Amino acid sequence: MVISLESRSPALEVERPDTSVVEAESRRRLPVVGDRTLVFGSLGVVGLGFAVLAFTWGQVAGEAIVARQLPYVVSGGLTGLALVVVGTALCVVVAWRSERRADQWELERICALVRELSDELRADR
Repeated sequence: MVISLESRSPALEVERPDTSVVEAESRRRLPVVGDRTLVFGSLGVVGLGFAVLAFTWGQVAGEAIVARQLPYVVSGGLTGLALVVVGTALCVVVAWRSERRADQWELERICALVRELSDELRADR
């Protein structure tokens, strides 16, 4: 069965209440920290990771016996690598959040324009 949009009467149309504000307030969110702070923090974590890797490399280079190099590689190398990965991931998340916020703003602006146009078209009837 096909229903044409033109066959519906305006009296049967029900406007949905705007629940975006209620939904946004009901979500549990982390404390708001500026994007710039998070970017600098994530870059600091990445820098710390590279510093740990450089320190580990310096310690490993000073040892000729592989058995003595292994603890440095395991503790320092893996820790440095983990810090680099976590810092980079945090930087990516901040970029995604920023883009999402911009997209959400644009979508709200478009919805407001559509509502305004719809109200003008209903007033013309």
